[in-house]
Amino acid sequence: PPGRMPTDGAIVVPTSAALGARVSLTSAAVAREGDFSSTWRVPGTALETGPTIRSADLARVAAVPWSGHLALAPPALDVTDSRAVGRWGEALVYAYLVATTRNAVVEWVNEVDETRAPYDIVVTDRDGKWSRTRYIEVKTTRYHDRNVCELSAGEWAFASKEPRLNYDVYRVEGAGSPAGPVIYVVPDLAQLVTERKTRLCIAI
Repeated sequence: PPGRMPTDGAIVVPTSAALGARVSLTSAAVAREGDFSSTWRVPGTALETGPTIRSADLARVAAVPWSGHLALAPPALDVTDSRAVGRWGEALVYAYLVATTRNAVVEWVNEVDETRAPYDIVVTDRDGKWSRTRYIEVKTTRYHDRNVCELSAGEWAFASKEPRLNYDVYRVEGAGSPAGPVIYVVPDLAQLVTERKTRLCIAI
């Protein structure tokens, strides 16, 4: 019910993950299974925890999703195929990071096959000067008004383990939309949860 939903940014964690998490859940919301990307919108919220990458920013650096190194145009997207939508979003974020990240190696770990890793992209310093590698999990929806997404038990365990890692969530909205996609960046997820700037929700 809307009255029980949190009033700031939300990341959905399955119940099994929440039971093992070493963090106090500050709020809980309930929805039917499978509703995460298609029907959920937490009212009165705005993601203000990181930069917003808009369609114009993506076009400026010619960042488009693709499959394979030689493709010159984004592949057609079946927005009813959740796996295809997810891969489309990963490819888009990867293309953007390759185009905009300097002195770094950007690796899309799922480029050839789904690895089941708790992250989709790894960014490491080419010169070895960074203190820590950045791990990026991409969450994609075809909609432009869904600010809740699901985080697996493995993803949360990886994001919150000690010593703390740089684990960012890139939320892609509007996959395949004629209006163009928007990417919301949630940096250092576990830290933001600790600071109550982003909330975890339990889906039952």
